[in-house]
Amino acid sequence: MCLGLSNDLFRPNLSFKPTPISKTLETILIIQLASIGDVVYTTPVISALREKYPKSYLAFLVEEEASPIVLDNPYLDEIFIFKGAEFYHRTKKGEDFKRIVGDLANFVLSLKEKEFDLCLNLHTSPRSALLTSLIQAKETSGLTLADDGSLLIKGNLWMLLKHSLTCSSSLDGLLPWYLGEFDLKAAGLNPFSKEQEIFFNRQTEEKANSLLISLGIGEEDYNGRGFSDQ
Repeated sequence: MCLGLSNDLFRPNLSFKPTPISKTLETILIIQLASIGDVVYTTPVISALREKYPKSYLAFLVEEEASPIVLDNPYLDEIFIFKGAEFYHRTKKGEDFKRIVGDLANFVLSLKEKEFDLCLNLHTSPRSALLTSLIQAKETSGLTLADDGSLLIKGNLWMLLKHSLTCSSSLDGLLPWYLGEFDLKAAGLNPFSKEQEIFFNRQTEEKANSLLISLGIGEEDYNGRGFSDQ
């Protein structure tokens, strides 16, 4: 939920438009505003896009809570943090709504000005659809808004299936267990490696190792392997 928007508000007007992705893309934005786990499942898409478009500018839009998962990812050129929870709590506290909307509009405008060739929305919520629509990339794959304001899914049939499985209460429990590969299919990608990856800089690694040591956990307890770093 963001600023009072819920899935139930939009779902009755959902439509689908098959939309291929261009073979040549200079700027790409990935959107995943879900939880930490879902962002982890999205990491194979990041490396796969870098593999397919090695010279492209690749950015990621993520909620603040899950941002550490991608902050040190070497395949990304830029990270944009959407403070959806902060916007929502500001409205609950009764802060001036015009100021909140103004801040949100400025954030969206900063993304729109990037003039992305592709916006790949892997999230399935109204807030991601609204953001995707307002960013106005040249091409869109995933959940967005149609001209009449209703929800619209663009992309392949895997993208449609992803939305159906994650947003329909009647299909609960049918989502494939390997969500990383499922996202790859929805993005139209088939890379050599499909592993989920989280990268840490040296400072984060040292902090984590110090915490483990304080808890009595040494390197021998995890097979002598430290955390990955750039």
